[in-house]
Amino acid sequence: MQQSDVGKTPIFRRAVEGPIYRFSRWVTILSAMAALIIMLLVTVDVLMRRFLNMPITGSFEISCSLLVVIVFCCVAWVMTERGHIVVDIITSKYPQRLGVVMSSFALFCSMIIVGLICWGSIRFGLEQARVGEASVLLRLPVAPFVFVLAFGSALLTLVILIQFINSFGGSKEG
Repeated sequence: MQQSDVGKTPIFRRAVEGPIYRFSRWVTILSAMAALIIMLLVTVDVLMRRFLNMPITGSFEISCSLLVVIVFCCVAWVMTERGHIVVDIITSKYPQRLGVVMSSFALFCSMIIVGLICWGSIRFGLEQARVGEASVLLRLPVAPFVFVLAFGSALLTLVILIQFINSFGGSKEG
């Protein structure tokens, strides 16, 4: 089997691509739950502020922290579903083969950048955990949310790697 056929094999799809894509979908549930919590929190906060003149203390801090969960727990799934924005004004003018090469190069660069974000987030999260950094009002620890960012970035890096491998196999998924 040639190296370019790796992404096309059923074994690769069953053993690697399928489980990671399914896992990214399940992680998206965390994102949806965080969005639901923010919606409920903001609604109750507004109602309490308006009718009882008693806003929920720290609702802004909680909402901001949960935004990290919303964004980084669904970004890998968005990538698997091709839900990201693609501007192909320039690449649509080139031959298809060149477009595939440019797409593969873009995936490679994305994989490196997101991998560096993951690595930097892990280092930053460890530092935040070491010093015990916390939010101002509620004293929520910062490190767990930084680790959520690192986890989401790691999952996105794996999805990009799969799509990069698939791009060499001529797969529609890549």
